[in-house]
Amino acid sequence: MSSSSEKSDRVSNIIAVLIAVVSVFAAIGAWRVAVATSAAGNADADGLLATVDRENALTGANVTVYGRMFAYARAVMDDAIASALQPIADNTTDATLKARLEEERASRIAGANQLRFSIPQQYLDRDQKYDLERDIGETTADLTLERDTFPAPHFEQADYQRGKAQWLLMFVVFLGVAFVLLTLADAFKNALRYVLLALAILVFVLSVFGGILVEVRGPLV
Repeated sequence: MSSSSEKSDRVSNIIAVLIAVVSVFAAIGAWRVAVATSAAGNADADGLLATVDRENALTGANVTVYGRMFAYARAVMDDAIASALQPIADNTTDATLKARLEEERASRIAGANQLRFSIPQQYLDRDQKYDLERDIGETTADLTLERDTFPAPHFEQADYQRGKAQWLLMFVVFLGVAFVLLTLADAFKNALRYVLLALAILVFVLSVFGGILVEVRGPLV
């Protein structure tokens, strides 16, 4: 009778130790879930900021480039007007009108040259044609040079961390099952306690192994 009581006490002590161990691992698992969830939130925030920076860069580039395009269009218009005034001035016999036409023509040419000078010269070819696509590309690149404008990697990382948190949470729940089985095993004093104890140990081992696997490899699917 005494031997049976001592054996029962030893089993109870083992169960108590296992309950403590399960509690520690459950706390660690909950901490890792919190870390992964926080990392997912931070990655989402970084992705949103990168999206905003990208849109700001594109907007800034478009505003800058379309301002230059407008200046180029005005320069082309001034050149066209100056060219149209040339034959009129040549065929005019009125000296006063001729002088006014020449003055207007010179003003238009000067204005066109000034407008073209306001455009970075690398975007004008030898014929003074404006390269709109090159300007948009290089201006956008300049504005994004010191910014993070690629949100996709951040959102992928957020999905990864969120999946990791979900799997870790599942294994923490399994640890809770092990805790319940150990508690029940401690309540029984017959052969059933050994069955419950074995199941609890199995669930505990699988949960810990699964949690480690998730930490090493990430989400399992």
